Amino acid sequence: MVGIRTRKAVCFVIFIIMIFLLLGLDRGWTESEQPHLIAPGGAEIDFVNNLTKCFGTDTKPVEAYWKNYSVEAYYLEYNRDNDMVQAHNKVRILQNIPVYRVVTCNDFLVELKREFIKAENEVKIVYDENTSLTGDALEWDRQNDLVKVTGTPQIDFKDWRINGERIEGQINKGIFIIFGPVKGIGNDESFQAGQVVFDHIRDKIFLKNNPVVIQGKNQFTAPEIVYDLNTRKISTKSDLRMN
Repeated sequence: MVGIRTRKAVCFVIFIIMIFLLLGLDRGWTESEQPHLIAPGGAEIDFVNNLTKCFGTDTKPVEAYWKNYSVEAYYLEYNRDNDMVQAHNKVRILQNIPVYRVVTCNDFLVELKREFIKAENEVKIVYDENTSLTGDALEWDRQNDLVKVTGTPQIDFKDWRINGERIEGQINKGIFIIFGPVKGIGNDESFQAGQVVFDHIRDKIFLKNNPVVIQGKNQFTAPEIVYDLNTRKISTKSDLRMN
């Protein structure tokens, strides 16, 4: 009986939340763009301040759904006045359109009107099965497909690990600029440069600002070096020097 009562209570809370969200206010996002919330641990609704607090359980997180992406976390707040959502504790953001992406972190904030996302603490962007970006902080302008990763940012691609001061780029276009000093370490080669452009679509990295590629005892330098991640060959259109 206790289990049945608990399930009924949870269902009632979810029902109330859905009604609250669908009532809507004239300002902010349209009705179809408002999040649909599921709170397995219950919720608190402040009608005066238009604030909804959602709680997960030990095994089930809160779920928030939009048309193009969703968020899972063990605590979530939806502020209708500011059109903002905050989430904490094992946050997982899934982008469905235009391309499937996964972002994980511990703290999350999204400004719904302009689809601007901030993520902090153990941030990881899973680009695909071979590629991921990590750092301490992420700013993601979804409308313009612009991202910035700071705080020990890193790109992992197959056996390559590339570190810099910050990473800026476009997630859906697969182009990222790593600002240096930049260091890259692979199984057989390594490099360093003042700036690196990682072009995931072409599987190439462009090393700029005094780049050096090291393979064994050999060092290659040039004003700009292009490294093909598939063929593991380097090329340059300018003066190349080898030591």
